[in-house]
Amino acid sequence: RIFGESHLEEIAARHGIALHAWVTCWSLDEVAAERRATLEAGGRLMRDAQGNDLPWLCPSHPENQKLVLAGIASLASNGVHGIHLDYIRYPEQGCYAAATRAAFERFQGEAAGDWPRAVLPGGASADAFQTFRREEIARFVKATADTARQFNPGIVLSAAVFPDPATARSLGQEWPAWLREKSVDYVCPMAYTENAATFAAWIDACRQAAPGAADRLVAGLGTGA
Repeated sequence: RIFGESHLEEIAARHGIALHAWVTCWSLDEVAAERRATLEAGGRLMRDAQGNDLPWLCPSHPENQKLVLAGIASLASNGVHGIHLDYIRYPEQGCYAAATRAAFERFQGEAAGDWPRAVLPGGASADAFQTFRREEIARFVKATADTARQFNPGIVLSAAVFPDPATARSLGQEWPAWLREKSVDYVCPMAYTENAATFAAWIDACRQAAPGAADRLVAGLGTGA
């Protein structure tokens, strides 16, 4: 809405600035309560292991995928130079919603059994579930790239990622693979710290996780730090 009314692409072009759209993929932090309630009623939210709804869209729900991809298509067709994906991951508490279970069972080729206990740490299917989460997010990242590039083959795709590769993997962000497979052009490690040594260690870890791709890492600086 703001994009269309403000003609930001024209303003950016006038000043020689490349306009990249920031897309919040799954988090509903800034979504109106009424809209969130509608999504909750439709069973479209993530759930924690206790069955509580979380303020995030479930990445495995087909309608949620369609919703975000439609937004990507609209942005790409309206002339933005790039699209930046944020919250392209799972939170620590989820997701164990019905759509996630169904997608995991398709991935595994059999019933999940004692859900969600079987996929929690120490469960019989815990390792398989972690692989599923990484592949589920990777598939969606590729889908966003394919969708955007249909409208603009030269569009630049980037994503905000956790700077510690192990933490990123635990949340479904196998971002070195996204770079290798060219699903994204750049990743932006969220190196939000006031400590220079911590910042350097994070960026070094990112360079080691993605050898040969140092020029495709754009460090994110926390302005609040």
